[in-house]
Amino acid sequence: MIITCLLLFIFRADLLSSYARLFTVNTATKNAGLMIVLSGNIDTRSVYAAKFFHEGYAKQVYLTKESDRNGRYSAYIQSRNAYAKQYLNDLGVPAKNLPGLREEGVTSTFDEAYDAVLFLKKNAAVKHVILVTDTAHTYAFKKILGANNLDYIQLEMAAAPNDIFN
Repeated sequence: MIITCLLLFIFRADLLSSYARLFTVNTATKNAGLMIVLSGNIDTRSVYAAKFFHEGYAKQVYLTKESDRNGRYSAYIQSRNAYAKQYLNDLGVPAKNLPGLREEGVTSTFDEAYDAVLFLKKNAAVKHVILVTDTAHTYAFKKILGANNLDYIQLEMAAAPNDIFN
C-alpha cells in the first residue's frame, strides 16, 4: 500500500495529464463553414487557427471579443482584442469579430459559448463549425452547445496547446 501511494505520488503529473486527455475533444475536419477562435491564449490559438485556415479547414474565421469584468483593465483588454485580430490578419487570416449579447464582449468561456449559440441560431445555413480553444475548454463548450439544440450543426473542436499547463 505504501509503495502504491509512493508510486502514485511520483507519477502524479503524468497520471493527471493522461486523465485530462480523456476529456479533450479534438475532432476538426476540413471544409467547415466557419471557425470560431475563443479569446484568451491569443498567440497559441491564433497560430493554430491560421494553420487550420490555410489547410482548408474553414472558409471564415471569427474571434470572440474579450471584455473586462470590472472595467479596471478595459484599455488593455481592447488592445488584446485588436492584437488578436491583427495577428490573425498578419498570418493571412481575414478574421471578423463574433457578434455577441454584450457589445463590450465576453468575460468567460461560458459567455463565449452562449454568444456562439446565438450566432449559430441566427445563421442556420452554417452546418459545420470548428471551435479553436485550449484543450481544457473543449469538453465544457461542447456540452453547452449540445444542450442548446444545435444538433443540425457538425460541431468540431480544434484543441490548441496551452503553454501554461498540460
